[in-house]
Amino acid sequence: MNFLSMKIVKVSDIFEVKYGINLELVHLDECNQTDINSIPFVSRTEKNNGVSAYVLKANSVEPNTSYTISVAGGGSVLSTFFQKKEYYSGRDIYILIPKIKLSEIEMLFYAFCIRKNKYRYNYGRQANKTLKDILIPEKIPENWSDLSIKKLNDLNSKSLINNNFILSIFKWRTFDLNSIFDIKGSATTPQLELEEYGKGQFPY
Repeated sequence: MNFLSMKIVKVSDIFEVKYGINLELVHLDECNQTDINSIPFVSRTEKNNGVSAYVLKANSVEPNTSYTISVAGGGSVLSTFFQKKEYYSGRDIYILIPKIKLSEIEMLFYAFCIRKNKYRYNYGRQANKTLKDILIPEKIPENWSDLSIKKLNDLNSKSLINNNFILSIFKWRTFDLNSIFDIKGSATTPQLELEEYGKGQFPY
């Protein structure tokens, strides 16, 4: 997969970027996924495809369109997922509606690409204003179109390195440390305050 030779465009060139339905979970009736009229509630979490609960669908509230991509503009910024079914959403969730017909593999690919920009939003930065300008490939690479949906979904949770990986030091290059790590300060507690608590189970 060679992204360097691909034409790069903005998210807004391929998707219509809209603010999702801004609902509060506490004001909805939670239910089981299997209940009649249940609908996913997508929040800013980066787990479970963004779905934090299932709620009863309300006749007065039109859900977000199915076959779209949900993106967290705040919270767990750029938690990005393909939503195959219609859904409700909470605060700071943006909806990407494809301007052209895209396959499920293509939708998953673009969700993957957007999510890989997450490191750019460390230190409390939000993507509310810049989401539409994030750069992504214009087309899905040919070798990606042969991937199964399951394999593409697993890319976030499995290592891309396998037994066939060849390490070539001649192709090494420099990179910013925050491109692979979230760098945060540690929690600090004054030593005098710790002495007041006495000995415990945690090392200082």
